[in-house]
Amino acid sequence: MRLLTIGIWLSLTLASFSQAQDRSQNNSLTITELAVENNYEAVNNDEAEILAEFAADSLYYYLVQAFNAATATQRISLNHIGVQLEQIDGAYIVSSVLDGYPAHLAGIQRADKIISVDGLPYHPIDSFNRNAKDKANFTPNTETHNLTLRRGERELSFEILSVYENLYDSFRSASLNSVMEFGVGNKVIGYVHFWGLSRSSNDIIYFEEVLAELANTDGIIVDIRDSFGHIGTEHFDQIFPSQRSYYQLSDISNPSALENLSTYNPSTISRHRYYGQPLAVLQNRNTQAGMELFSYQLSKLQRVESIGETTAGRLGKFSQVGPGDAASNILYTGNTELRADETAIESIGIAPDHFIDYSLTTPVSEDPQYAAAVQVLMSIM
Repeated sequence: MRLLTIGIWLSLTLASFSQAQDRSQNNSLTITELAVENNYEAVNNDEAEILAEFAADSLYYYLVQAFNAATATQRISLNHIGVQLEQIDGAYIVSSVLDGYPAHLAGIQRADKIISVDGLPYHPIDSFNRNAKDKANFTPNTETHNLTLRRGERELSFEILSVYENLYDSFRSASLNSVMEFGVGNKVIGYVHFWGLSRSSNDIIYFEEVLAELANTDGIIVDIRDSFGHIGTEHFDQIFPSQRSYYQLSDISNPSALENLSTYNPSTISRHRYYGQPLAVLQNRNTQAGMELFSYQLSKLQRVESIGETTAGRLGKFSQVGPGDAASNILYTGNTELRADETAIESIGIAPDHFIDYSLTTPVSEDPQYAAAVQVLMSIM
């Protein structure tokens, strides 16, 4: 765990913060925008159902594949450097960097535009997997690569090694790598970026261990930006004193369709151990799936406030078209009739308590959403 003392570096003034948090625009992606960003085809977009089909040509494909594979052995491993990307005007822009992964260790930052790898135009899959037999059977790449990017007006080069891993495991490892504590005045603040959560026993254990590690802090910044995954009661049990307020999922047009989804049996029995200090939740337009329900449930606590952007509004189902052992297309089906309690989330998302923009086209020296989260957490404490 890293220990960092933070003082006057918080340059975000109270005046600018107050102005920013009054903004109320919805910054979530439509399914068509998501298709353009992640290189797949928008099939349909009507009031009741959203369909999209996408192929094995983006990191997003392998993220969805890994989190929805039936078994651990079916998760496709590939060589990657630990970045998430958005395509803007045909260019690959870094939207986030996984903690402890090659891009992070090399100093690659949000808003960097990746130009080339080894002198060839950059592609998020092909650049580090050039010898692959097909898009489902990659082999480890141990070569050092020269990566060129543009940061503002500067062109920079990095020598970098990729890692060979499925993105489920990468997201879990990056979550553990992110944990730290730092001091602000006489308070100790914890931080963790939950890149991905699942209901597997191992993931529940690591979630419990992270909160146990931060148990003596005065508050925690819970970062779920660019996150993906599935949640269960075990996650909330570590934060809530009882299950009384846990949401119920329903489908107002077809109640029987939810028989395979997680629903909760509220209980008034208090748990003996849970984290009861304030939380500041960081979210953005790429916070999706179960992580949106995570944000929604945490918003029920008065000691929790959220900062950032409206989430993706993407709670539908993913299914593979074709053999499970091949990199066949994945179909996304969304349902606007789905409700958490009485709240519609599909294609709408969860709005934050404080809207703070974080430019993806202009490099900035500090993360304004993170700085705002520190201020919000201090005000709660």
